[in-house]
Amino acid sequence: RCVLMREGRNVMAGGPDQVIAAYLADGASGNRVYEGEALPSGASITRIEVVTSEPNATHVHGRPMQVRFDVNVPAPLGWGVFSFQIHNELMQPIVHLWLFDAERPFARVPGRHTLVCDIPRLRLYLGRYTVTAHISDGYRGGYFQTVESVCPFEVVMHGHERDWPWEEGTCQYLEETRWNVVPLPPDVPADGNAVVNA
Repeated sequence: RCVLMREGRNVMAGGPDQVIAAYLADGASGNRVYEGEALPSGASITRIEVVTSEPNATHVHGRPMQVRFDVNVPAPLGWGVFSFQIHNELMQPIVHLWLFDAERPFARVPGRHTLVCDIPRLRLYLGRYTVTAHISDGYRGGYFQTVESVCPFEVVMHGHERDWPWEEGTCQYLEETRWNVVPLPPDVPADGNAVVNA
């Protein structure tokens, strides 16, 4: 059983799934969103939204995540480049993803565009993260804008059970793996050298 406390008072008691869901929804006001003004000249990032699996900017490890960016392009770019990073609490970049206009046009026609990045299975480990986004014209070497450390969100391990408790700081990323245990024959020692009877 779990207990949900608010300002020192017991507001709810029940099963873990029920109480955790209530905790995540408590005080939720939707996903945290960055909004900025369009730059008077050059391309700019006017909105960033991290769509997490749970309310209150909380995301369960391994579930799909979506990150949405609104960009304003007042004039066509020769070689538009958009990228974003996910940083940990120490501002260390953990993930770097990018979009080139040459592969999927977003900067050839003036106007506002929404760039949507779908991450099928977010593998970030337990912790708190932020987003930093960049837009530039790679052909001319122009760096128009960087929006740093916005849209904070937290990754949790709810529903991922294991014999040892999850602890912050042990890593930043979890890879999918498959383990196989192959028993050795009883007459083969651990060092692999066979036993020879004289």
